[in-house]
Amino acid sequence: MSAGIMGPDVCDFSSLKPSTNRRLFWFIKKANVSINNGPSYEHLMVMKALQQCNWEGLPLKDVTEFQAFEKKLLSDPQTFDAVVLLVERCGGDTVAEAVTRAWDRITTKECRSACNWCGIKKKGVKKHKISGSKIVDAVHKGVRKTLPDAKDSQLEKETKKRFVRAPEKLKPAKASSSQTSHVGDEEDSD
Repeated sequence: MSAGIMGPDVCDFSSLKPSTNRRLFWFIKKANVSINNGPSYEHLMVMKALQQCNWEGLPLKDVTEFQAFEKKLLSDPQTFDAVVLLVERCGGDTVAEAVTRAWDRITTKECRSACNWCGIKKKGVKKHKISGSKIVDAVHKGVRKTLPDAKDSQLEKETKKRFVRAPEKLKPAKASSSQTSHVGDEEDSD
């Protein structure tokens, strides 16, 4: 073989047999098919839906954005499918990990701390109800695409846990920001 540019015959994997190395064979076969055929029609349609959605708005920062995005999901099935795909791409090996990754991608801690499953008042503040929400449906459907054996009870439990723990996670951030302002005040007094 010459030291020049390799010709197309170097990339011809048609003579490769599965018995040589199964993993290598299937990897090369899949790679060769995707290179030759390009992206699937389904993949292109989902990517188009993702582009049409306002993805600059994610993660949702507060309840107002949550409600507006929920209205968008109710009125636009392509946006719903795009969120399902987004959640599916977040991945996760367990239901807990997949749900956590999904909610972290879609909402901020501040948004989650202003919501709860039943919309019950906590410490005198009315929370936004997420039970039956179209966003919750999209997250659960996306997790099920990643983990098809996920049960409703598991998805609900992990979603509740993610929203219940959000206010706890905000407290350290608020405490550290107030400490840094006090440190700055001490420096100014000298």
